[in-house]
Amino acid sequence: SIGRSPNVSVFDEYNQWEEAVSGSAAKEFASFQIHNGFEIELVYSAKPEHGSWVSMATDDQGRILLGKEDSGILRLTIPKDSESEPILETLNNTLEGVQGLLLNANGLIASANRSQGLYRLNQSSDGSPFGKVTLLQETAGSQGDHGRHDLVQDAKGRIYVIHGDSVQIPHNFTSLVPATNEFQNKKPEAGHVIQTDVDGTTWKVYCSGLRNPYGLTLNDVGECF
Repeated sequence: SIGRSPNVSVFDEYNQWEEAVSGSAAKEFASFQIHNGFEIELVYSAKPEHGSWVSMATDDQGRILLGKEDSGILRLTIPKDSESEPILETLNNTLEGVQGLLLNANGLIASANRSQGLYRLNQSSDGSPFGKVTLLQETAGSQGDHGRHDLVQDAKGRIYVIHGDSVQIPHNFTSLVPATNEFQNKKPEAGHVIQTDVDGTTWKVYCSGLRNPYGLTLNDVGECF
């Protein structure tokens, strides 16, 4: 029912996902409130075997990369003509809980929660575009929901990764946050944002004091939100 406001409880009962899928997503539009002159078109609906999608990125051809909540990364190609069917491919089926995706010049960077780390995927020797998986940084701590989440890259190529309060600080880090027992003991007393270079060789705690943050972004002057 396009135009109807989502019925989200003021007490935040976590019912947004139910509002987004009102009945069968393949047959009914989700409930969105949009401005006059805009339309929403359902272009693809996941099937049960496709799992739950929890992260997304796009490549230079407009294809959509999708991180799965259970394991793996998919690529969805939506054809320009309405007669052709969308194509869904599996790019990876080993990384678990891919909650952040970033495509840059060095490959596809994935923040994989249950695989406990930040990974880079690029072309393997057999020609598979993302068949080579390299661990950039292992992050200890729980594999639960308060874990390894979104990531973003700034204009200088630095990557920012956001973690919940169950993730421990990597051992090879410096910090913009005043030294506390949290960092001295490497124990996750709070969620945090870590900044790293494009190769994942230097690590810096950018900010801390969070609980279970998921997303982050940067504005044009490099401020982090």
